[in-house]
Amino acid sequence: MTDTPKQIAVFDINGTLLHDNIGVLFIRHLFRRGKLPLLTMLLISFIYPLVKLRLLSFRYAILLGIWGVAGMTEQEAEQEAQLCFDAVMKPKLLQDGLKEIAHCQQRGIPIILATGSQISIAKIFQKHVQADELIAATTQLDSNGRFSMRAQKPLPFKTGKRDLVLALKNKKAPQSKMTVYSDTIKDTALLEAADHPIAVNATTEFSAWVKSQNGSVRHFK
Repeated sequence: MTDTPKQIAVFDINGTLLHDNIGVLFIRHLFRRGKLPLLTMLLISFIYPLVKLRLLSFRYAILLGIWGVAGMTEQEAEQEAQLCFDAVMKPKLLQDGLKEIAHCQQRGIPIILATGSQISIAKIFQKHVQADELIAATTQLDSNGRFSMRAQKPLPFKTGKRDLVLALKNKKAPQSKMTVYSDTIKDTALLEAADHPIAVNATTEFSAWVKSQNGSVRHFK
């Protein structure tokens, strides 16, 4: 980040910068490549349908992303992430979202990406959009320097995501005004903490709530 910026901009990824779910795309990529551990495949087959049916918290979807790279080194996971991004994600990027980031950068506004996806794939996304900072689900390493099935806490989800963003903001730019772009009600806590919340590609109900918080509504294609 630049010294004492007056503003910062925080972007979610799913539905805001990407027309899909970054974590799901990465897991599917790993499955097709035969890279998923057997235990992870069993957990996905049992847990993910329950998440989709809203019988389990979306927190478990974040954990599935953590479990998907278990046993890999950081380098191996990032290599797979780059392959996934190039082959699958690039065609799904929301160009208006990328233009909004570029517009902010031209004005000298630092960019924070805040996502619940596993950090390996999130880093590739960060590199592509040239974001200044990244908040993502981080995996603890085991004694052999490989990703374990344990996530560092707090998870970037709901209040955890808000707290991670605010801790970074307070460290880097405590006096700055914060704009947050998100498409999901799961980011309510983060949007409430923003000086300017922006609903992107959001439902009518969520858009109305953001407007009630003195925010605005955008549509990115």
